[in-house]
Amino acid sequence: MSTIDQSVGNGVFQALIQEHYDGLSKRLKQLARYLLENPDRLALCTVAELAGEADVPPSTVIRLANALGFGGFSEMRREIRSQLHYTGSYTDRVQAACPESAQQGTLSPLIEKSRGSLQVLEQSINEKDLLRAVSLIQQADTIYVMGVRRAHPVATYLAYGLWQLDRRCVLLGGKGGLHQEEAAGIRRTDLVFLISYYPYGEETLWMQEHAQMREARLITLTDNEVSPLAKDADLALFVRDAEVGGVRGLSTSMCLAQGLILSLAKN
Repeated sequence: MSTIDQSVGNGVFQALIQEHYDGLSKRLKQLARYLLENPDRLALCTVAELAGEADVPPSTVIRLANALGFGGFSEMRREIRSQLHYTGSYTDRVQAACPESAQQGTLSPLIEKSRGSLQVLEQSINEKDLLRAVSLIQQADTIYVMGVRRAHPVATYLAYGLWQLDRRCVLLGGKGGLHQEEAAGIRRTDLVFLISYYPYGEETLWMQEHAQMREARLITLTDNEVSPLAKDADLALFVRDAEVGGVRGLSTSMCLAQGLILSLAKN
């Protein structure tokens, strides 16, 4: 089985995208977000393959390369390839990149991709991040947790864990859309923990602004470094859950939430 160390290459590419992201068009932002979540695909795919996976025209791939300061797609791919570390044979790499062709059915590709997402999480989340999150939780009088739609199960699990540890916790957004009323009591001595992924829940973005207005501490769990939830957070944690057939899982997000609860319990 091949492994791909994405941490180095993703750091270089992340910096480039963050520098140029606000000035990109809607299509270019769509492709940029996809590449932030799947940096290995840039190193492995052709223009046509990458465009198909990101659901953009092939010309968008070329335009993104130019917008980021490269002479073309080949130059951009060469730079990322020089930063990513590969092990394993060429056949292993192709099978890892395209698990659907190597396995039959639906469950096997999802397991394979989830395993890859967990490996990326292990590389990108360090002990310092977990200890910082634990410290912010410990200092808070009340922890307000919110995640809507796909993020709601993660928020519910996190709140459950905090309740089990006898932490004062409020799960926002689960009672008939009364999140604004539920958030009325947030104070500067509290912590707001927000979870959201693209295209980002409007309720969650409102809660981010509300938390900042109330001067509460803020932890966000989101999908990439250009997420609006990463901006101005005291701590931003990033997960890239596996996707099969246009449906994203939650295994990586749940793993991180469980890690936070276990770290809190030990401290």
